[in-house]
Amino acid sequence: MKKILFLDIDGVLNSERYFLERSALSQRPECDFDLIDPVAVKLLSDFIEENPCTVVLSSAWRKSHSCEEMTALLAAKGATFVIVDRTPNCWQWGDETINWTQMCSDCGLKNESGADPMHYKERGLEIEYWIRGNFSAEEIPNLCIAVLDDSCDMHTLLPRLVRTRYDSGLKEIHLLGLRQMLDTPLDSLLAPQNPWFRVKFR
Repeated sequence: MKKILFLDIDGVLNSERYFLERSALSQRPECDFDLIDPVAVKLLSDFIEENPCTVVLSSAWRKSHSCEEMTALLAAKGATFVIVDRTPNCWQWGDETINWTQMCSDCGLKNESGADPMHYKERGLEIEYWIRGNFSAEEIPNLCIAVLDDSCDMHTLLPRLVRTRYDSGLKEIHLLGLRQMLDTPLDSLLAPQNPWFRVKFR
């Protein structure tokens, strides 16, 4: 089974606690390197070594950092895993401009209010778009998906979210949820209320 971890950075590999500790030591962040908590990185890195998975960057950091840059940045903080890809950057996916109206429709999100579909720029939609672009409809139910994030805008992926808190970041207890998600294929969630099975994958 293919195991994929969608990784956020802010509120996961850094936190308010980390910044307060640095501030108490009069250590102001001067570059991106200073914004990453090595304790959180080690926690996640050790977990991935024991539970191998593909890591895809879903954080806003993907807008300003390539996979290679993020891998190097995290490695400098002690990470041993590699960022293999990034989810779509808002409405820009490579050289293709995403039609958000079509994307919402493809992902089963109905805009009944008539509001601008740009309102639905949820991170979960971007993750779904990445999944549909990399796997067939037959492959998707066999994927083991985990989303590690401090936000909950996950659309149909909400049942796969392991949510951290910005004030404290990644903690040992979150690893229990990650392990469960990465050991559980999507088809094991078969139930009428499971939104994954209302999504029309291409």
